[in-house]
Amino acid sequence: MSNDVDLSAAPQYRKRVRIRAFYNRNGAIYLKSWGEQKFPGPHYVIIGPTGDIYGCAVSEFEAMYQPVAGEPDTFRKTSPVRALRMDAPFTVRTLTDDGNVEVACNQGQAGDWLVQQPGGERQVIPAASFAELYEPLP
Repeated sequence: MSNDVDLSAAPQYRKRVRIRAFYNRNGAIYLKSWGEQKFPGPHYVIIGPTGDIYGCAVSEFEAMYQPVAGEPDTFRKTSPVRALRMDAPFTVRTLTDDGNVEVACNQGQAGDWLVQQPGGERQVIPAASFAELYEPLP
């Protein structure tokens, strides 16, 4: 599992795009192409720029996103991430900062990106999407 890969010196990137987000008081399971994303309680529902719907833990969302002035329910991610393009297939177990197993087994392919959020949460970003979503920090 690539949760053991050291990303402390990996290049930093920031998200290019804005998202729409809503607070959800209830738990939910999001069925994604890469697996199930589970939230047992309150979280934010995010609608990405392509219409993709997923969740984010409350503490992580509020630490990483800022509202866009004049655009209701629209946010921009302000916290940088660390990311590495992986040379071989890999698997990630995504844990939120409160210990919730958000995704038990996220499969990445050679060329996909292993991304670590500021709180330590890891995820797979497909190679085809990474350049559209992220830009290197200067």
